[in-house]
Order: sequence, then structure tokens, then C-alpha cells
Amino acid sequence: MAREIIGEVGGRPYSPGTRVGNTIFVSGQLGLDASDKIVPGGIGPETRQCLENMKAVLAKAGATLDDVTMVNVYMKDLDQDYTEMNQVYLEFFGDTPPARATVEVSRLAFNVPIEISCIAVVS
Repeated sequence: MAREIIGEVGGRPYSPGTRVGNTIFVSGQLGLDASDKIVPGGIGPETRQCLENMKAVLAKAGATLDDVTMVNVYMKDLDQDYTEMNQVYLEFFGDTPPARATVEVSRLAFNVPIEISCIAVVS
């Protein structure tokens, strides 16, 4: 089955997303704004920006957050940031959240505190 690239690669060694059949894989999204600057304000605004960036990739593939079946959250400090991340996360996924793994890691690209990826299935 053919693999479709979603979004602009822009010289990076990965694509923002790929689609194979009705499955969409969204690469890890960071809390970067349109000018590739980290949004200020800490884990809440960065989580919100990660999820907005994820929504944008999904939209380019003709999908929405309702199509998301699995989310992976990578964080540098679960003790400090987990509760605030979850508050923002629930704003996006509400009462029917997808499956999720949340993992503490020692370091993320650009030394950000959070990165979020997902898998979506569209009908």
C-alpha cells in the first residue's frame, strides 16, 4: 500500500505525518508556533500548542481529533507537569479520550518539556 506524506518536510529527516490507507501517523509535535519559536508560559501553553499543531497535521489529512485512536506523550518532568498537561489535554479530548501512553524522558528535541504524537484512523 502506498504511503502519502502529510505536510511539508522542509529539509527535515521526517515528515509531519504519513497516511497509509485509512491510518494517519502524526510525528511528535512540539510547542512551537508558526515561526518555530517555543510558545511562552510553560507546560500548559506548550501542551496546547502541541495539540493545535497535531490538529493541523490531521486536518491536512482530512482527519480530526475524533479520529485519533492512540496518543503518545513524552515529558521531561511528570512530577511537576503531569497535572497541568492533563488539564489542557482534556480540553481537546474531553469525555472520550483515545488510548494514551505517557512517558518521562531525559531530553527532547530543542530541550522542550513535552512532545506529543498520535495515530488516527479515518473511515
